[in-house]
Amino acid sequence: MSFKFEEGKMYTMPVVFGPCVTPRQKPEGGRWVYDSPTKTTHYKVVCEVSAQCLEAILPEKYALLSPHVVITFSELENIAWLQGGGYNIVHVEIPVWFKGEKDRFAAMFEPVLWEDVADAILTGREQLGYSKIFGFIETMKEEDGIAKGSIASHKFTFLEMVVDVNAQPEDPETLRLILCNPENKGKLHFKYVPRTGAPFTEADACYSVLGPADWNPPADMDQSDCPPAESQFCRGRLVWHRPEWKDSPAHARIIQFLCDMDFKRYVGAQKSVVYSHNDVYAQHIVE
Repeated sequence: MSFKFEEGKMYTMPVVFGPCVTPRQKPEGGRWVYDSPTKTTHYKVVCEVSAQCLEAILPEKYALLSPHVVITFSELENIAWLQGGGYNIVHVEIPVWFKGEKDRFAAMFEPVLWEDVADAILTGREQLGYSKIFGFIETMKEEDGIAKGSIASHKFTFLEMVVDVNAQPEDPETLRLILCNPENKGKLHFKYVPRTGAPFTEADACYSVLGPADWNPPADMDQSDCPPAESQFCRGRLVWHRPEWKDSPAHARIIQFLCDMDFKRYVGAQKSVVYSHNDVYAQHIVE
């Protein structure tokens, strides 16, 4: 008897061992809406950079909303599908307009994000279309209101973040417009999966996907165990270290681009703590 797919079940490679466990499917099958909230602590630093530089990496149908980049260090704790474990993320986001044939909206485009747990990277790339790659992330540690963290590729530390939660942001009005835009519909990602076969230049998948800012939980879901979100505008800074190819063979081109964005000024920073049951089940293709 040969392997057969079970109808209605989710799979990721390797598929022959049966349906997978992911953030969106329980071990026994069925949607996994988390039975307890995941806690996420974010430290964000917002910078103004060259508009021309950012426009160079926007896919078709994208237009720059403002010449800003948001760098975020996030720590996730109490993740149900990882048996209460956690991991870290470093996000890069750009405010954009998506101008498709059917869909038109404002969102944050995330051209790349680093994570430090392979299972989260694989499910996010395959199921959601996130441009996730691996990084060695030093979690932001806060003492007396000063938080510090860093990320490395191989043994090369390419970014350090410092956030002072005691200080006021440089430009609170612009900071609020970027981070609290009421028109923001969520996070945009550009999914690309190459088709197998030399010269490996054709695509099996090539399209944009959106993770809505507001998710729709099942009607019977109790979210009363989610404490209120916490948010504080403050001040931060970034220290970039530009790698040579030998320092980060697979990621050098990405990090070099970020180092060369032609920094103009800091807008401000934010520390926030959020709790959520969101399983990102509403992720979908936009056209």
